[in-house]
Amino acid sequence: MKKRIEGLYFGRNILREALEAEVEISEIYYDTDAAFEFINSLKGVKTFGARLVKGLPAIIKNQAHQGVAFWTPHTFYRPLRDYPLNKQRFVILCNHVQDIHNFGSIVRCAVAFGAGLLIHEEKGSAELTAAAMKSSAGLAFRLSFCKVEHLSEATRALAKNGFRIIGLDAGNNAQVLRDWIPQFPLALVLGSEGEGISVGIKKYCESLVSIPMERAAESLNVSHAAAIAMNWVYEGGQGG
Repeated sequence: MKKRIEGLYFGRNILREALEAEVEISEIYYDTDAAFEFINSLKGVKTFGARLVKGLPAIIKNQAHQGVAFWTPHTFYRPLRDYPLNKQRFVILCNHVQDIHNFGSIVRCAVAFGAGLLIHEEKGSAELTAAAMKSSAGLAFRLSFCKVEHLSEATRALAKNGFRIIGLDAGNNAQVLRDWIPQFPLALVLGSEGEGISVGIKKYCESLVSIPMERAAESLNVSHAAAIAMNWVYEGGQGG
């Protein structure tokens, strides 16, 4: 069975999330009776009328598919101009985050902590793929995405709409996270795994915040740091 990889996802929880997000699904593939029973137990399968096909696409045979795959024409990415930024409250900007699993974990955190839109560069950045979808535990279906040529394009547009642009940074000039009170609408900038936020993007940040930690650690994985910072934003900077 041949099928183009774009729009092809796999895994039971990924399918469940797609159905709960009510995205359009054209075909659902299964390889065993148990997988078939699982699919039919899901809310929305019959409602949305996806076609069930026995046999999995060969392209995912070596993946951890759990006997389930599906194809969707759902469009995750739209141009920045298509998003009414004045209706957004919390936006995530990824400045050359390159590891696909970090990216997926950031997506998962973004949904968990109330962000509505994630923006990253067209080049030199990880983007939403089946692997990133898996790392997001399927929550990517609940988030909007945008790719821009230069992230400064997004920061300027957000600033014009009243967003506070805040960078998460490990440098000495950053304010300690617990001393920062988030104000909305807010855009949180996450830097790359190696270099952090680029100098060109830092100049668009109203302020920088850092996560206090033991000196021996120096810094955290970007997705771990993102989780801590997003949780602080979600709690309104009140520490719970």
